[in-house]
Amino acid sequence: MSISLNENIKTIAIKKGEALFREGDTSQNFYILSLGSTCSFTVKNSRAIPLRVSIKDDLIGEEYSVQKGSKYNYNVTALVDSELIVVKNEDVQSYLDQGQLWLKNILSAVSTKILNTEKLVSDHQIIDSNSFEDGFSMDTENLLLKSL
Repeated sequence: MSISLNENIKTIAIKKGEALFREGDTSQNFYILSLGSTCSFTVKNSRAIPLRVSIKDDLIGEEYSVQKGSKYNYNVTALVDSELIVVKNEDVQSYLDQGQLWLKNILSAVSTKILNTEKLVSDHQIIDSNSFEDGFSMDTENLLLKSL
C-alpha cells in the first residue's frame, strides 16, 4: 500500500499482547498494518468481545480520521509481533480541507455510520467467527484482557 500524504509518516512496532490503543483514548492517528495481526475488541462484563482481526494492509482506526477529537470506542492489541504505519488524523484533515467540501461531508457521514455500527456490534456481543480460524479461544481472550 502506498502512502503519499506527507513525508512525516512513521512506522511503529508493537509486541504480541501489547495494546496499540485503548477504548477512551483520544484518536490522533489511524494505522496501516504492514506486518502481523491485531484484534479490535471491547470488554463487557469482564469478557473480551472481539470486533475484528486485522491483517497485513488492513486499516485500523481509520473511521476516526475525519472525526475531530473523538475517542476510540474499542481496544486494539497485537495478536503477534506487529508493525504499523502511523497516519496522523490532522494530516488527513489537512488533505481533505484542500478538496471538495461535499467529499469531506460524505466521509464524515460514512465514518459516523461505521462508529454507530461498531457500537451496536459491541453492545450485542456479536462475534464474527470468520475472524478467528480456530474460534475465539480463552488464550486469545486472556491475551487481550492482559493488555488493558
